[in-house]
Amino acid sequence: MNQINLFFLKKKKFKTLAVLAAIEDIIDESSKKRSPTTYFASLMTFLEQQQSVSTEENFTNAVFQLLAIIFKRLSPMVLRAKFSEITIIISSTLENHFESALIVRHVRLLLFF
Repeated sequence: MNQINLFFLKKKKFKTLAVLAAIEDIIDESSKKRSPTTYFASLMTFLEQQQSVSTEENFTNAVFQLLAIIFKRLSPMVLRAKFSEITIIISSTLENHFESALIVRHVRLLLFF
């Protein structure tokens, strides 16, 4: 792997780790237990809030990567209960980032976990 690709790979992982650390700080500050449900709620809140402000595409990608991990561990009952909210937030995010093939790819992976 050449140096440029290695640099971008490290930068991408750094953004994902930065989002994860921020989400964990929010969960810890709210005195809630770290669980798939609390991670899910925090990540979905981030996506919902980013609709009203301009967010860097890499952070949105990082959120979708983390959601893909969390969805696999989330109770099916939570997914069913929040299905309409999930659909609205993801649809809105896709509308805001329709030109990003990477975000579209992450959403597709998320939906077909």
